Amino acid sequence: MSLTKAIIEILDTAAVDPGRNLPQIISVQFNPTEISLRKAARFSEIRLPGLDSPLLQFAEGRSQQMVLNLFFDTTRDGMSVDATDVRTHTAPLLELAKVQPAFGAPPRIRFSWGAGLSLPAVVTSVKQRFTLFNPDGVPLRAEVQLVLKEYRTLKELLAEQNRKGADRDAKVGGVPDQSDRVQSPDLYRPGFDIFLDGRPLAGELARDVMQVTFRDSEQDAGSLEFTINNWDTERRAFKYSNTRVFEVGQAVEVRMGYRDVAPLTPMFRGKITAVKHSLAGPANPHLRIRGSGATQTTTDRNQERKPVALRYGESLIRFEAEEEGDGRGDTGSVSGTAVGLSALRVGVVVAITGVGKLFTGAYRVMSVRHVIDRGGYRTDFDGRKATERTASQTVPMRK
Repeated sequence: MSLTKAIIEILDTAAVDPGRNLPQIISVQFNPTEISLRKAARFSEIRLPGLDSPLLQFAEGRSQQMVLNLFFDTTRDGMSVDATDVRTHTAPLLELAKVQPAFGAPPRIRFSWGAGLSLPAVVTSVKQRFTLFNPDGVPLRAEVQLVLKEYRTLKELLAEQNRKGADRDAKVGGVPDQSDRVQSPDLYRPGFDIFLDGRPLAGELARDVMQVTFRDSEQDAGSLEFTINNWDTERRAFKYSNTRVFEVGQAVEVRMGYRDVAPLTPMFRGKITAVKHSLAGPANPHLRIRGSGATQTTTDRNQERKPVALRYGESLIRFEAEEEGDGRGDTGSVSGTAVGLSALRVGVVVAITGVGKLFTGAYRVMSVRHVIDRGGYRTDFDGRKATERTASQTVPMRK
């Protein structure tokens, strides 16, 4: 019987670059002798006075994790000065945790070993240990530990949830939930583009942007704020505060969305109104740039937009609503947080479900706040209850 080799397949073809040691398929030199799988859940502790232990409540599930230990050895080619460097085999594995220039993120992968194991994942860490060298210090033997975190799209997660719900309903004689589910884009690579005087920030300058926030409301013109790292750790010097890269009065434009769903959506167009240099706190020195003026939403607020469907536990992360008035439910307000959606704009109607019959319905967005930072992309919004006519026109969420 032939030996089946374990492989790592790059799922994002745009990240494949053999010139940078990243082929489409990476084959291990020796199959692993041990693989660790870990699945965890997070529980909150409710501390009650007088009890010996806190009350545990389930909070959320965590991604499955795989720890993969691989061995590489090139001593069969000799150990002299002409020996083969073992890093020729391990270099592709290091690339799996690096941002690939043509892709803008580390690639998604699939680890598989015949019919036994298969896991779509991202590589969260790579640890390399050299255990043998030739007389010139060339490494000939290495151990590499990969930590993989299972990756599934929102569509896949919801499909699994729906299957489990249907099975549960069938067992108790109920009717499975047949309501429309969110039709989401790929949410893997949130991204933004910033333009100064019509020219995009690129290279190191773009990578130094730490956070982008766009705000808009019916009462005020839209505003922009973005934070950029201003410290070179190698030279121990400021990067941008000694230059004229950012100036008050410059034209600035921002687009936001997901790199997997092109193009990014224009969100803001105005001028820089302030440049603040901050040296306080635990963060590196950074610049905070604020903008205001004629925003993108100012020019198209009156255009009719398709309503957006949001469901709690899917695209809707946080929800607060209040019924007001004389008790007939004819007025009400809402405040919520959704996964980052550039379609959530001032004037858009959101159809909210999964929050109970009393608060299910359509709401008109009065203000929004879009944020992209190290925590990902999220959208906060406030709104008022919409009319029955707009509620009947809602469609599933689209980018």
